[in-house]
Amino acid sequence: NRLLIYLNDILFKNLNNNNNNDDDFNRSKKLIKSAISDNDFMKNLEQFQIDEITDCMYPVEYAKGLFIIKEGDIGSAVYIIEEGTLEVTKGGRFLSKMGPQKMFGELAILYNCTRTATVKGLLFFLGCNFLSL
Repeated sequence: NRLLIYLNDILFKNLNNNNNNDDDFNRSKKLIKSAISDNDFMKNLEQFQIDEITDCMYPVEYAKGLFIIKEGDIGSAVYIIEEGTLEVTKGGRFLSKMGPQKMFGELAILYNCTRTATVKGLLFFLGCNFLSL
């Protein structure tokens, strides 16, 4: 199952140049834009900003059970779920599950703070890291 999309400013632009004829690529771009517009902290971005973020994303794989982010860690990534399910905990206590088309990890990027929760994959999925906005 594909779950996340990873942001990296330089690497994805290189991949983008070699990968723009693919239906999956276009579907992923549409999903990214939708997830951004559905996120309370990102939905008010200008269209050109959303386009730039979308153009800078690429997939990375994680295995079931791996921690994507850990509470208290320094944040350097924003994630968007493409397929699958993630579990969110805070202080070891279950908070929620997240599924497709949800963005997470943006608070640490936007507010330059540590991760406020732990997120772990419940299924096999693809992950994403955001390096700069």
